[in-house]
Amino acid sequence: MTSVVKGHQIRMMESDRLINEIEHRLSRILQQLKDGQDCSPSAQIRLEGLMEAAVICGISKADEEQNRFERLYKKVYEHPIERDFGDDWRAFFTFPSLPLFARRAPVVPTTSD
Repeated sequence: MTSVVKGHQIRMMESDRLINEIEHRLSRILQQLKDGQDCSPSAQIRLEGLMEAAVICGISKADEEQNRFERLYKKVYEHPIERDFGDDWRAFFTFPSLPLFARRAPVVPTTSD
């Protein structure tokens, strides 16, 4: 009986580590984007993969991960994601895809054409 309880406790610790890592990476990427930096496609794909793994392993649910994204987006940007991507952002970015884009750079024409 002790090993079953001990094994459950280890699984809970590992699931906490995974969720903490998802939150850490997501917060870091969102802050980078807010600061005008870019997010590499590989960093985004790895984050989305961790989120999907949490769902597959039963640690989280797709809605919980999207809610986590909304919560952290609002914390970093100080406004809800709907302001930037619309009320139906989840329809365009189905789980596990996330709208992680750098802001467009201003384009200034260099010729008179």
